[in-house]
Amino acid sequence: MIDCRHVIGRMWEYLDGELPEDEAEEIRAHLDVCGRCNPQYQFQIRFLSAVVASRPGEGAPSPALAGRVKAALDSIGPDIHPAG
Repeated sequence: MIDCRHVIGRMWEYLDGELPEDEAEEIRAHLDVCGRCNPQYQFQIRFLSAVVASRPGEGAPSPALAGRVKAALDSIGPDIHPAG
């Protein structure tokens, strides 16, 4: 089983659905039994819900916006953000 440090370090990617399914499953299993990580998970879920509720009618940024942001960062230089 994975450890708490790994789970907390990958929590936002987990919540955003950005992890490979095998890693996401390991994190789900850990959260089901961990009294230390589960409260952090619950907090982050409530935080995300509050953010969504504060912006009614607006969804996630469009792929076009994400592309424009990435292009702007690329024009600044590769040292600004990790490749990917």
